[in-house]
Parts: sequence; structure tokens; C-alpha cells
Amino acid sequence: MHRPPPLSDVLRYPITAHVVAASLSLSLARFAGTDVSFLMPDYHVAWGEPWRLLSATLLHGDPLHLFFNLYCLWVFGTAVEGALGALATALIYLVFATGSMAAEFALFHGGIGLSGVAYGLFGMLWVLSRRDERLSGVMSPSLAAFFVFFFFLGITLTIANIMPIANVAHGAGAILGYLLGWAMSARTGRLRVLWAVGFTLFLGLCLSAAFVFRHHVNLGKHRGLDFAAAGADALRAQRPDEAIALLRHAVRMNPRQPEWWSALASAYRQAGRPREAQEASHQAQIAAQERSRRR
Repeated sequence: MHRPPPLSDVLRYPITAHVVAASLSLSLARFAGTDVSFLMPDYHVAWGEPWRLLSATLLHGDPLHLFFNLYCLWVFGTAVEGALGALATALIYLVFATGSMAAEFALFHGGIGLSGVAYGLFGMLWVLSRRDERLSGVMSPSLAAFFVFFFFLGITLTIANIMPIANVAHGAGAILGYLLGWAMSARTGRLRVLWAVGFTLFLGLCLSAAFVFRHHVNLGKHRGLDFAAAGADALRAQRPDEAIALLRHAVRMNPRQPEWWSALASAYRQAGRPREAQEASHQAQIAAQERSRRR
């Protein structure tokens, strides 16, 4: 495996060093009980705060999670930054973080940590370590096998309800990295363009799934719950217009919750919109009947 540089060389890798420092400080603050909810990926991502997809990558669930990701970033990120430069490395981190987190947020609730970036670097270096002399040997076969093993282990742990892991972020990051690696190293200009188009299309798919089609593709058991909770808070605070907007988003994501339809009806009544309130009440009755049948 590629030997990482000593920490004394930190100034030679400013982008990687800043990401490591930010993630370390914010994660330790979270472990100490500091409220970092304003950095977490929740309904705010689709409510005017899309930057939470990036800030969430700097947070981690436990010390082991933090150590693994920071070690991978230091090993792989310094190799990439040394070969490609600071600006290219910053853009690569940005793309891997945004794309992987967007995919996780689109299909489930959203995750935290730099794992999507780590898997993005894995996918990219799996290609470039064989095709770019500057990065030769960075990704050994045994290390690649470990990343593949850990990917399927994460899926197993999640399915078995032993440990929730952002597997979609891992997979999306790896795909983005693989496509980018070929776009950077294909032997002909035509092939580089084709791989670049594939990379752009996949990144666009991740982003559009998160911000446009999430109510269609989300598979989370509690989809829409954060919108519903925020809408209920706005309703209690007598902010009916805000409550309506939030609750409409909630029932759009999960129309089977009669309580959410009832809350939406109350918000409409509070806003002086009786026709919409009546329709929401009717939808609440339909959802309640469907729930009874499912039981």
C-alpha cells in the first residue's frame, strides 16, 4: 500500500489538511455533546439549505468511523493532491461529497461522514493507479479487496439492523470515482469525452434525485417525518403558511399518514382556507381507512 506522508508535511497538502482538521474538530465537538444539528442533513436540505449535504460529511458517528475516514483521506487524498494539485483536489472532494451525500439523501434520510469521499477516491484511484504513473501503486489489489469487502459488510450490517451505514453514499462515491478516473485517463479524446459525459450524467442523476424526485424515489421507513414534525411545530406557533408548505411536502413524500393530513387540514383552517381544509380532511379519512385495511 502507498505509504502516507508524515504529519510534519501537512503544509504540502493544504486542501486535505483543512478537510481533516475541520472534520476532526467538528466530530470531536459532536462527541462532546455540542449541538451540531444545523449541519445535519434533514428536511432543510430541500428547504433552502443544500449546503448541509457538504457539512454533513465533516461529522462522524463514533471515533472508529472518524479514524477510518480520516486515515483514508490522508492516505489517498495526499497522493491525489501531490499529483494533481490543490485546486483539482478541492473540486474532486466537492464532487464526491455532494454526489454521494445527495444519493444517500435521495433514497433514505441522509448520512454523515467522509465515507462517500473515501469511496470516491477508491474508485478513482482503482483506475488511475494503473493508468497514471504519478499515482502508480497507490491502490494495491489487497487494499481494493478490503474496500469491496467493507462495502458488502456495510450492507449486511444495515440489513441485519446491527449498525446503520450509508451504503448508498459508498456506492455512489465509488461510481463517481470510477467514472472520473476513466474520464481523466482514457487514451483518446473521444473516450475521455464519453466517460466525462457518463460522469456528468450520473452526478446529475444523484442531484436531481435529491432535489427534484425525492418524493418518488425515497425508500426510508420514516420518509417525510422531519417535514411533518417541522410543520406541526409551525402550526403550534401559528405560522399557518409555513406549516402548509411543510406538511404538503410531508404528505407528498408519504400520503399514507392520516395524522399528517389532519394537521394539514388544521393549517388550512388556521389560514382561512376552508375548501383546502375539507379536502385534506377527506384525504385523512382515506389514509385512515387504508391503514385499517393494512392491519
